[in-house]
Amino acid sequence: MIKTFYKKASRLVSGTLIGKLFGIIKIVLLVRLFGFNEKTDIILYCLSLFWFFQNTLIDPFFQNYIIKESAHKSDKVDFFRIELQRFNVYIYTFAIISYFFSELLISILLPGLSVTSLDAYVTFFRYLIPIIILSHFTQAFTNLNIIQEKYFRASANLFIWNLLQIFALLYSYFTGFEVGKSILISVFLGYLISLFTQYYDISSISSLVHFFGVRKDGFKKIIKPLISFFFITLFSRINSYIDYGFISGLESGAISFYNIALKPGEILMSVFFASTVTVFFNEVSKNPKSYRHLYKNLTRNCLWIVLLVLLLYNLLDNIVNTIIFKDYSYKYTTVIVSLITINVFYLYKVFLQVKVFLFESKSSFLLLISGASVAINFLLNSLLFESMGMLGVAYSTLFVTILLARFSEIFLKIYTLRYHLLNLVLDTSLLLLLIILTKFI
Repeated sequence: MIKTFYKKASRLVSGTLIGKLFGIIKIVLLVRLFGFNEKTDIILYCLSLFWFFQNTLIDPFFQNYIIKESAHKSDKVDFFRIELQRFNVYIYTFAIISYFFSELLISILLPGLSVTSLDAYVTFFRYLIPIIILSHFTQAFTNLNIIQEKYFRASANLFIWNLLQIFALLYSYFTGFEVGKSILISVFLGYLISLFTQYYDISSISSLVHFFGVRKDGFKKIIKPLISFFFITLFSRINSYIDYGFISGLESGAISFYNIALKPGEILMSVFFASTVTVFFNEVSKNPKSYRHLYKNLTRNCLWIVLLVLLLYNLLDNIVNTIIFKDYSYKYTTVIVSLITINVFYLYKVFLQVKVFLFESKSSFLLLISGASVAINFLLNSLLFESMGMLGVAYSTLFVTILLARFSEIFLKIYTLRYHLLNLVLDTSLLLLLIILTKFI
């Protein structure tokens, strides 16, 4: 069973790995060619906000509803088309609201911005809003390919997007064309190409227009079970944007620095772990009794991978930091990247737990503790940021993710009570050790 599981996941990993490698090259090129400044802050932050909306608003519909409901449907494409038309009402409405309230949104998320900087962020983000609609349909057809177990094709998107953005950066650097506009054009083209790549073989091109339609009947039926998981996903991901809110009060380039510091962890999540989470839910939908065995196996392997990456990074940190961060000097760079990488292990647990809570219809507890983690993260950032800066932000994020993961494990009764107590001791020891080591740097 485990071998079959990893074989399916490897089809997603193979394409995603190449795409993520291009993603690293893209980020490094951006800061090395154009520096750590407000311009790169705007590009990296708005693109990350774009991904935040996609992961929070769009993915729960497909991964938490469509995959589960389509498991036993004979005509998956027809079922998918009808449900997508119902969900389109929600996406179109969100895009319109986002456009008119984008200034309010960004001013709340980044309270440290000046008026001039706020205008620049809002302008760039508004150009991305039509692409949110395009990304919705790209993700729709991607998830339909996942349902049909066409994993290799489903993994092609990252490669297409990042390759085009690399070309855009090089074009801007050598021709002087404005880099923000170049990135926007490449993002639009990337999603357009990947949409047709994912749609290929699903149905005829003439039928594509039907997927863009709207269907009012049954809208409440699909939205109601997703509301709690929308907020759970929102709470689990918004902590990063609380972090950005505090960091926006630092010098220009700090947002770019922190965004890049997140990359080792994001690569692990996207390449190795996101693919297994997707296949995990696919398998659990077919065989509900398998989730405890799969969960234990996946999290154990996750731990070993995180520890290996952590070891390699700390052995090569001087080389890696020089290549990636260039002239941006920060005393605690290695510590921050290490904390964020450790956080991946616990965040992976949370993502798997969300799928279990969904399948067992036990979302109330996860909703409660997810909301509490946001409040705790904000409180800790308020206490630690003034004295520790970005380092305090990284510690706060790790603490709340550990809290969320461990309490959810206890509620789901995945392990014995003795094992839970041992985990509590180990987690506390880890945090104390990291704080002590920081003092000697």
